[in-house]
Amino acid sequence: MLDIITSFIKGLFSSSLQTKQLNNDPRAIKLSTSSATRRLVIPDIHGCPKTLQGLLNQIDLKKTDYLFFLGDYIDKGVDSKGVLDSIISLINNGYSIYPLRGNHEDELIETIEIKDKILSYHAGNNLEPLLKDEYRLLNEYEDFLFQLPYYYELEDYFLVHAGFNFKAKEPFKDFDEMLWVRSFPNSLALLKEKKLIHGHTPTPIEDIFKMIKEEQRICLDAGAVFNNIEGLGELLCLDLDSLKVYRQRNLDKKPS
Repeated sequence: MLDIITSFIKGLFSSSLQTKQLNNDPRAIKLSTSSATRRLVIPDIHGCPKTLQGLLNQIDLKKTDYLFFLGDYIDKGVDSKGVLDSIISLINNGYSIYPLRGNHEDELIETIEIKDKILSYHAGNNLEPLLKDEYRLLNEYEDFLFQLPYYYELEDYFLVHAGFNFKAKEPFKDFDEMLWVRSFPNSLALLKEKKLIHGHTPTPIEDIFKMIKEEQRICLDAGAVFNNIEGLGELLCLDLDSLKVYRQRNLDKKPS
């Protein structure tokens, strides 16, 4: 457990030249990516570890790459533990991994904080292997989840799970809506020249490719867990510089 915490804190919350908290808030991180060979982004995995591994095999990830995850690692799919284990293993093995919080992680954290029963609150989401009792997660998973930030600001991109509430007076402080928002204005002038990359909203692959080609806002969630819905059922990875898209069809059977 200690090496997981040490690696994660070192990668995200150190006072290095590459990373700083925005306004001293650990929920928002500004990150320099100039040393990255590639900058890669993977959205909602939702308990599909075989699908994630298939995508990672395609990517041929190197330790000089920066890989960002947009949250929603758990729930819906068959193996939430397998997804978290894969991500934690990458961190512990020295890869440059930058995970974000999704609404499903946040709901689980809230359950823990209010001492509700995890299994009754998250019925049917196959979370039993993550638990040490009905109220608590095993330490390594709790440590990982509680440290997840809400968004990264890069030199040319904002990365967030769901988006920003552009109707709010201070959109970059409305952390709840970063996990839930689904509506966006026609103009994203607030972002200036930076593009917005998010997940959360399952989107047909044709629409995603159109956004990559034409729009300032790109939703990467192709509904990896929904392998029984036409137009969805793929896990994507976007190279932020080349705009190359890696695609992996679902390899995990979705529970009925």
